[in-house]
Amino acid sequence: MASWLTARIVGNCETSLNAQVVLEKVGEKKPPSSSNLIKDETEEKEITDEEVTSALEKFGIQKGDASMEEMRKCLKVVEGKRFWVENYQVHPYASRVKKWLWVHERYRGYGAALVDGAKELEKVKEKEVKNKLKALQSAYGKFVKKVQGHSEFEDSQLFKFFLENVQDDTLKEQLEELKKDHSTLDNDETIQNAFEAAFLNEVISKDDTTKILELMTKFTEDMDQHMRKEENAIVHHWLNLTEEQYKKYRTYLSWKYAAMY
Repeated sequence: MASWLTARIVGNCETSLNAQVVLEKVGEKKPPSSSNLIKDETEEKEITDEEVTSALEKFGIQKGDASMEEMRKCLKVVEGKRFWVENYQVHPYASRVKKWLWVHERYRGYGAALVDGAKELEKVKEKEVKNKLKALQSAYGKFVKKVQGHSEFEDSQLFKFFLENVQDDTLKEQLEELKKDHSTLDNDETIQNAFEAAFLNEVISKDDTTKILELMTKFTEDMDQHMRKEENAIVHHWLNLTEEQYKKYRTYLSWKYAAMY
């Protein structure tokens, strides 16, 4: 992994990357209690100094002049499941993940807009419902195509690189599972079927619009959870690729995505 925190920065973990500042960013009042490696004081066994140092090196953090107390505090913070997703900007290689995470946020915004559109169906006049529903169906169809294209990029380029070049069994299991999720999330015809069923009625009923709202809400929630799993699995690995690994990753990108990712 690329080493990016200098000895001085790590040594000043309390002031440069102190727990209070970091935890304020991630909305926590204290370091995660579900820390993977650091044990609570009430537990009998605590990991060794060497294990702490090794674990931090996986995040690109070198010991430098830091005390072991500082190193342990740093590890307890940076190994949090969402730390690197929500604080990637502190990393010198933040640009590697910035646009990918930005796309995910855009998709969350699109999903929220679709849910809002489904909610509005219950407020419009009866004679306007069909046109509003057609507009919503069109917007949903266009969005699904965007999501499918994004998933194709991940499966055939981004995930493919990590599966073939990063030796991490946990990551590989996560990526294989995420690829399976793509085939389910991106090809679900349930919502389109609900639209078509509604259009068969001369007058679109409240039951129809309620059903579409329920399905649209579930779709966006499932999509959000899927993207969170992707982010948790891959961001810190992506940030900490060596220069050689990153150059190889770039060879996996098609011309369409090379400028963006």
